Amino acid sequence: TGIAFTEYQPPTLVAEEHSVGKLLFPLDALGNFREPVQGLHEECQAAVEICFASAFMVLNHAAQALANVKVEKRVSPLSCFFITVAEPGERKTTVESVTLQI
Repeated sequence: TGIAFTEYQPPTLVAEEHSVGKLLFPLDALGNFREPVQGLHEECQAAVEICFASAFMVLNHAAQALANVKVEKRVSPLSCFFITVAEPGERKTTVESVTLQI
Protein backbone atom coordinates (compact mmCIF):
# COMPACT_ATOMS: atom_id res chain seq x y z
CA THR A 1 0.00 0.00 0.00
CA GLY A 2 2.79 2.41 -0.89
CA ILE A 3 2.77 5.25 -3.36
CA ALA A 4 4.44 4.55 -6.69
CA PHE A 5 6.50 7.39 -8.11
CA THR A 6 7.59 7.66 -11.72
CA GLU A 7 10.20 9.92 -13.24
CA TYR A 8 8.80 13.21 -14.53
CA GLN A 9 8.42 13.34 -18.29
CA PRO A 10 7.96 16.84 -19.75
CA PRO A 11 5.03 17.30 -22.14
CA THR A 12 5.66 16.99 -25.85
CA LEU A 13 5.69 20.42 -27.47
CA VAL A 14 4.96 21.07 -31.13
CA ALA A 15 6.86 24.06 -32.43
CA GLU A 16 9.11 25.46 -35.10
CA GLU A 17 12.85 25.70 -35.53
CA HIS A 18 13.58 27.57 -32.27
CA SER A 19 14.86 25.33 -29.53
CA VAL A 20 16.40 25.18 -26.08
CA GLY A 21 18.24 21.94 -25.59
CA LYS A 22 15.86 19.19 -26.69
CA LEU A 23 12.59 21.07 -26.06
CA LEU A 24 11.13 23.22 -28.81
CA PHE A 25 9.49 26.58 -28.11
CA PRO A 26 5.75 26.41 -28.95
CA LEU A 27 5.40 29.52 -31.15
CA ASP A 28 2.04 28.32 -32.50
CA ALA A 29 0.60 28.35 -28.99
CA LEU A 30 1.07 32.13 -28.72
CA GLY A 31 -1.89 33.04 -30.94
CA ASN A 32 -1.97 36.81 -31.54
CA PHE A 33 1.08 37.22 -29.31
CA ARG A 34 3.21 35.30 -31.83
CA GLU A 35 3.73 38.18 -34.27
CA PRO A 36 5.21 40.67 -31.76
CA VAL A 37 7.43 37.98 -30.21
CA GLN A 38 8.67 36.85 -33.62
CA GLY A 39 9.23 40.48 -34.68
CA LEU A 40 11.29 41.11 -31.55
CA HIS A 41 13.26 37.94 -32.25
CA GLU A 42 14.02 39.06 -35.82
CA GLU A 43 14.90 42.65 -34.82
CA CYS A 44 17.18 41.75 -31.91
CA GLN A 45 18.56 38.45 -33.26
CA ALA A 46 18.06 36.93 -29.80
CA ALA A 47 16.61 33.57 -28.81
CA VAL A 48 12.84 33.51 -29.17
CA GLU A 49 12.57 32.32 -25.56
CA ILE A 50 14.26 35.50 -24.31
CA CYS A 51 12.03 37.60 -26.58
CA PHE A 52 8.90 35.87 -25.28
CA ALA A 53 9.90 36.34 -21.63
CA SER A 54 10.60 40.04 -22.13
CA ALA A 55 7.40 40.70 -24.09
CA PHE A 56 5.32 38.75 -21.56
CA MET A 57 6.92 40.73 -18.73
CA VAL A 58 5.85 44.03 -20.33
CA LEU A 59 2.35 42.68 -21.01
CA ASN A 60 2.04 41.56 -17.40
CA HIS A 61 3.25 44.93 -16.13
CA ALA A 62 0.58 46.69 -18.20
CA ALA A 63 -2.15 44.36 -16.88
CA GLN A 64 -1.08 44.71 -13.25
CA ALA A 65 -3.03 47.96 -12.82
CA LEU A 66 -6.23 46.42 -14.21
CA ALA A 67 -6.94 43.75 -11.59
CA ASN A 68 -6.28 42.52 -8.08
CA VAL A 69 -6.29 39.03 -6.64
CA LYS A 70 -8.45 38.31 -3.62
CA VAL A 71 -7.46 35.35 -1.46
CA GLU A 72 -9.84 34.98 1.46
CA LYS A 73 -9.97 38.53 2.89
CA ARG A 74 -6.61 39.68 1.57
CA VAL A 75 -6.39 41.68 -1.67
CA SER A 76 -3.06 41.78 -3.53
CA PRO A 77 -1.97 43.22 -6.86
CA LEU A 78 -1.92 40.89 -9.85
CA SER A 79 1.80 40.15 -10.14
CA CYS A 80 4.28 37.88 -11.86
CA PHE A 81 8.00 37.90 -11.28
CA PHE A 82 10.49 37.21 -14.05
CA ILE A 83 14.15 36.22 -14.09
CA THR A 84 15.96 35.76 -17.38
CA VAL A 85 18.86 33.35 -17.11
CA ALA A 86 21.15 33.17 -20.13
CA GLU A 87 24.82 33.29 -20.99
CA PRO A 88 26.59 36.65 -21.45
CA GLY A 89 26.17 37.92 -25.00
CA GLU A 90 22.76 36.34 -25.60
CA ARG A 91 21.22 39.83 -26.01
CA LYS A 92 19.13 39.94 -22.81
CA THR A 93 19.72 43.66 -22.29
CA THR A 94 19.08 44.46 -25.95
CA VAL A 95 15.76 42.61 -25.95
CA GLU A 96 14.60 44.23 -22.72
CA SER A 97 15.61 47.69 -23.93
CA VAL A 98 13.63 47.30 -27.17
CA THR A 99 10.65 45.74 -25.40
CA LEU A 100 10.44 48.49 -22.78
CA GLN A 101 10.40 51.19 -25.51
CA ILE A 102 7.17 49.85 -27.01
